[in-house]
Amino acid sequence: MRTANFFVGATLLFATGCILLAQSSVDETKSYVRTCLTIADNSGGEELFHANTPPGPGKKVIVHVDANSKCFALVAAFNQKDGRLANNWMPQFVELPQWEEVPLPKAPTKWLWEKNEEPVEFYALFFAPDSKEATEIKKLVDAMGNAASDPSMLRLQSNKLREMISRSMVEKDRSKYLAKAESGELGGVLRGGTFEWRKSAQSVNFTSEKSGVLIFSGAGAR
Repeated sequence: MRTANFFVGATLLFATGCILLAQSSVDETKSYVRTCLTIADNSGGEELFHANTPPGPGKKVIVHVDANSKCFALVAAFNQKDGRLANNWMPQFVELPQWEEVPLPKAPTKWLWEKNEEPVEFYALFFAPDSKEATEIKKLVDAMGNAASDPSMLRLQSNKLREMISRSMVEKDRSKYLAKAESGELGGVLRGGTFEWRKSAQSVNFTSEKSGVLIFSGAGAR
């Protein structure tokens, strides 16, 4: 089954004691993006997203992202088990200006991390401004927003989105797209001030011919 195959090999747990580091293969002389997933709470605290992050009232997922050149970004979250949209979170498709952070999801949308959920995988894709693929995906994401009240249609559209994401992953070894982790001190929770997400960001190059793809995967809230 294609849906099942799409998720094979896409498992990476953000365990305590691991800190996300930028990928060493990124060429900073070419177009690239940086992104980092965090969990924020009502008290102003923010920490890296990892397998042991507990749920709680007001907690939410934030995807920090910026790029060294103008591009488009897609972020979508799917359940590992059945491949459906995680927690009914609508995918986000945005334009990234040069070196301007765009936190996702865009307000007023919130991706709440408040209750027990099954393991979730986040797919972040980045496209050059002249990418035909980006145009097709944007149309689909817009249509999904219009079909949010129609579960059957939304399910079909989310399956289509997964297929389009799969086509963007041209490498046969899908593990190459997984966000990397190395042993080290976890950043912990920052309360107040500015969370320095770029120190823990993942980076990936993109071109007109090839989109940049990152997979962030971890256990659901427990």
